[in-house]
Amino acid sequence: MDRELLEALRTQTQTLHRQLDSHEVLKPLVSPELCSTSYANALKALYFPQKTLETILLTHLSNFFPHYIYTARYPLIEKDLIQFNNHPADIFLSTKDISNKSKILGTLYVLEGSKLGAKQILRQLEKKRLPTRFFESALADNQSGWKGFAELTHSEAINATETVAAAVDAFNLFIEALSQNLTNSETRNETCLINSKLQLA
Repeated sequence: MDRELLEALRTQTQTLHRQLDSHEVLKPLVSPELCSTSYANALKALYFPQKTLETILLTHLSNFFPHYIYTARYPLIEKDLIQFNNHPADIFLSTKDISNKSKILGTLYVLEGSKLGAKQILRQLEKKRLPTRFFESALADNQSGWKGFAELTHSEAINATETVAAAVDAFNLFIEALSQNLTNSETRNETCLINSKLQLA
Protein backbone atom coordinates (compact mmCIF):
# COMPACT_ATOMS: atom_id res chain seq x y z
CA MET A 1 0.00 0.00 0.00
CA ASP A 2 1.06 3.62 -0.47
CA ARG A 3 1.60 4.50 3.19
CA GLU A 4 2.14 8.19 2.46
CA LEU A 5 -1.24 8.50 0.71
CA LEU A 6 -3.04 6.48 3.40
CA GLU A 7 -1.49 8.63 6.10
CA ALA A 8 -2.66 11.77 4.30
CA LEU A 9 -6.17 10.33 4.07
CA ARG A 10 -6.18 9.40 7.76
CA THR A 11 -4.82 12.65 9.10
CA GLN A 12 -6.82 14.99 6.87
CA THR A 13 -10.13 13.21 7.46
CA GLN A 14 -9.58 12.32 11.12
CA THR A 15 -11.78 15.10 12.50
CA LEU A 16 -14.60 14.32 10.09
CA HIS A 17 -14.30 10.60 10.84
CA ARG A 18 -14.68 11.26 14.56
CA GLN A 19 -17.57 13.63 13.93
CA LEU A 20 -19.36 10.98 11.91
CA ASP A 21 -18.73 8.16 14.37
CA SER A 22 -20.01 10.22 17.30
CA HIS A 23 -23.01 11.72 15.50
CA GLU A 24 -26.22 11.78 17.55
CA VAL A 25 -28.13 9.85 14.88
CA LEU A 26 -25.62 6.98 14.88
CA LYS A 27 -24.75 6.80 18.58
CA PRO A 28 -27.85 4.69 19.41
CA LEU A 29 -26.45 1.92 17.18
CA VAL A 30 -23.84 1.10 19.81
CA SER A 31 -26.09 1.66 22.80
CA PRO A 32 -27.57 -1.21 24.87
CA GLU A 33 -30.82 0.80 24.87
CA LEU A 34 -31.10 0.74 21.07
CA CYS A 35 -34.73 0.39 19.97
CA SER A 36 -36.31 -0.20 16.58
CA THR A 37 -37.33 3.46 16.22
CA SER A 38 -33.83 4.90 16.54
CA TYR A 39 -32.41 2.04 14.47
CA ALA A 40 -34.79 2.69 11.57
CA ASN A 41 -34.05 6.40 11.82
CA ALA A 42 -30.31 5.78 11.51
CA LEU A 43 -30.86 3.61 8.44
CA LYS A 44 -33.01 6.29 6.81
CA ALA A 45 -30.33 8.89 7.46
CA LEU A 46 -27.61 6.69 5.95
CA TYR A 47 -29.65 5.83 2.89
CA PHE A 48 -29.20 9.08 0.94
CA PRO A 49 -25.39 9.39 1.16
CA GLN A 50 -24.87 5.63 0.71
CA LYS A 51 -27.02 5.51 -2.43
CA THR A 52 -25.59 8.74 -3.81
CA LEU A 53 -21.95 7.74 -3.49
CA GLU A 54 -22.40 4.14 -4.60
CA THR A 55 -24.53 5.02 -7.62
CA ILE A 56 -22.08 7.60 -8.93
CA LEU A 57 -19.04 5.50 -8.03
CA LEU A 58 -20.31 2.45 -9.89
CA THR A 59 -20.97 4.56 -12.97
CA HIS A 60 -17.23 5.14 -13.35
CA LEU A 61 -15.43 2.43 -11.35
CA SER A 62 -15.05 -0.15 -14.11
CA ASN A 63 -13.62 2.47 -16.48
CA PHE A 64 -10.57 2.99 -14.26
CA PHE A 65 -10.35 -0.10 -12.06
CA PRO A 66 -12.00 -2.90 -14.10
CA HIS A 67 -10.87 -5.69 -11.77
CA TYR A 68 -12.08 -4.04 -8.57
CA ILE A 69 -15.23 -5.66 -7.20
CA TYR A 70 -17.68 -3.44 -5.36
CA THR A 71 -21.37 -4.21 -4.96
CA ALA A 72 -23.75 -1.48 -3.85
CA ARG A 73 -24.99 -1.94 -0.29
CA TYR A 74 -27.75 0.68 -0.31
CA PRO A 75 -30.38 -1.81 -1.59
CA LEU A 76 -29.86 -3.66 1.69
CA ILE A 77 -30.87 -0.52 3.59
CA GLU A 78 -34.06 -0.54 1.52
CA LYS A 79 -34.74 -4.15 2.46
CA ASP A 80 -34.08 -3.53 6.15
CA LEU A 81 -36.39 -0.52 6.18
CA ILE A 82 -39.14 -2.40 4.36
CA GLN A 83 -39.12 -4.90 7.20
CA PHE A 84 -40.22 -1.98 9.38
CA ASN A 85 -42.96 -1.23 6.82
CA ASN A 86 -40.92 1.89 6.14
CA HIS A 87 -40.28 2.30 2.43
CA PRO A 88 -37.45 4.72 1.59
CA ALA A 89 -38.67 7.77 -0.28
CA ASP A 90 -37.45 8.42 -3.79
CA ILE A 91 -34.43 10.69 -3.53
CA PHE A 92 -32.72 13.11 -5.84
CA LEU A 93 -29.09 12.06 -5.93
CA SER A 94 -26.51 14.79 -5.47
CA THR A 95 -24.40 15.50 -8.51
CA LYS A 96 -20.85 14.68 -7.57
CA ASP A 97 -17.81 14.35 -9.78
CA ILE A 98 -16.27 10.95 -9.13
CA SER A 99 -14.97 10.47 -12.63
CA ASN A 100 -11.23 9.90 -12.32
CA LYS A 101 -8.89 7.53 -10.51
CA SER A 102 -8.07 9.91 -7.70
CA LYS A 103 -11.68 10.78 -6.84
CA ILE A 104 -12.75 7.15 -7.06
CA LEU A 105 -9.97 6.22 -4.66
CA GLY A 106 -10.98 8.90 -2.16
CA THR A 107 -14.59 7.77 -2.27
CA LEU A 108 -13.64 4.13 -1.83
CA TYR A 109 -11.59 5.10 1.22
CA VAL A 110 -14.80 6.17 2.94
CA LEU A 111 -17.06 3.40 1.63
CA GLU A 112 -14.62 0.56 2.31
CA GLY A 113 -13.68 2.08 5.63
CA SER A 114 -17.34 2.22 6.63
CA LYS A 115 -17.46 -1.57 6.34
CA LEU A 116 -14.84 -1.81 9.07
CA GLY A 117 -17.03 0.36 11.29
CA ALA A 118 -20.10 -1.67 10.40
CA LYS A 119 -18.46 -4.78 11.80
CA GLN A 120 -18.11 -3.02 15.16
CA ILE A 121 -21.75 -1.94 15.10
CA LEU A 122 -22.90 -5.43 14.19
CA ARG A 123 -21.53 -6.81 17.46
CA GLN A 124 -24.08 -4.66 19.30
CA LEU A 125 -26.88 -5.40 16.86
CA GLU A 126 -26.45 -9.15 17.33
CA LYS A 127 -28.07 -8.69 20.74
CA LYS A 128 -31.20 -7.24 19.14
CA ARG A 129 -33.90 -8.72 16.95
CA LEU A 130 -33.53 -6.25 14.13
CA PRO A 131 -33.06 -6.55 10.35
CA THR A 132 -29.31 -6.18 9.80
CA ARG A 133 -28.72 -7.01 6.13
CA PHE A 134 -26.88 -3.73 5.56
CA PHE A 135 -24.43 -4.21 8.42
CA GLU A 136 -24.07 -7.96 7.87
CA SER A 137 -22.97 -7.30 4.29
CA ALA A 138 -19.78 -5.77 5.66
CA LEU A 139 -19.04 -8.87 7.70
CA ALA A 140 -19.65 -11.27 4.85
CA ASP A 141 -17.82 -9.16 2.29
CA ASN A 142 -15.90 -11.40 -0.12
CA GLN A 143 -15.19 -8.64 -2.61
CA SER A 144 -12.12 -6.46 -3.11
CA GLY A 145 -12.63 -4.81 0.28
CA TRP A 146 -10.06 -2.87 2.28
CA LYS A 147 -7.18 -5.02 1.03
CA GLY A 148 -8.18 -4.35 -2.56
CA PHE A 149 -8.49 -0.65 -1.83
CA ALA A 150 -5.00 -0.58 -0.32
CA GLU A 151 -3.62 -2.17 -3.48
CA LEU A 152 -5.24 0.55 -5.59
CA THR A 153 -3.22 3.20 -3.79
CA HIS A 154 -0.22 2.06 -5.85
CA SER A 155 -1.99 2.93 -9.10
CA GLU A 156 -0.34 5.33 -11.50
CA ALA A 157 -1.63 8.87 -12.05
CA ILE A 158 -3.10 9.26 -8.57
CA ASN A 159 -3.33 12.85 -7.39
CA ALA A 160 -3.14 12.79 -3.58
CA THR A 161 -4.80 16.21 -3.23
CA GLU A 162 -7.80 15.10 -5.29
CA THR A 163 -7.99 11.79 -3.45
CA VAL A 164 -8.12 13.47 -0.05
CA ALA A 165 -10.62 16.07 -1.30
CA ALA A 166 -12.95 13.32 -2.53
CA ALA A 167 -12.74 11.54 0.82
CA VAL A 168 -13.51 14.79 2.67
CA ASP A 169 -16.46 15.38 0.34
CA ALA A 170 -17.81 11.89 1.01
CA PHE A 171 -17.51 12.29 4.79
CA ASN A 172 -19.26 15.64 4.59
CA LEU A 173 -22.11 14.15 2.58
CA PHE A 174 -22.75 11.60 5.33
CA ILE A 175 -22.50 14.20 8.08
CA GLU A 176 -24.84 16.63 6.30
CA ALA A 177 -27.42 13.90 5.71
CA LEU A 178 -27.31 12.81 9.35
CA SER A 179 -27.54 16.40 10.59
CA GLN A 180 -30.56 17.11 8.41
CA ASN A 181 -32.19 14.09 9.98
CA LEU A 182 -31.25 15.01 13.55
CA THR A 183 -34.29 17.11 14.50
CA ASN A 184 -36.74 14.43 13.44
CA SER A 185 -34.51 11.82 15.06
CA GLU A 186 -34.65 13.52 18.45
CA THR A 187 -38.42 13.68 18.27
CA ARG A 188 -38.87 10.08 17.21
CA ASN A 189 -36.32 8.74 19.66
CA GLU A 190 -38.52 9.90 22.54
CA THR A 191 -40.71 6.91 21.73
CA CYS A 192 -37.77 4.66 22.64
CA LEU A 193 -38.26 5.64 26.24
CA ILE A 194 -41.81 4.36 26.02
CA ASN A 195 -41.20 1.35 23.83
CA SER A 196 -37.66 0.46 24.87
CA LYS A 197 -38.56 -3.19 25.35
CA LEU A 198 -40.26 -3.55 22.00
CA GLN A 199 -38.28 -5.18 19.21
CA LEU A 200 -39.19 -6.73 15.90
CA ALA A 201 -40.53 -10.26 16.18
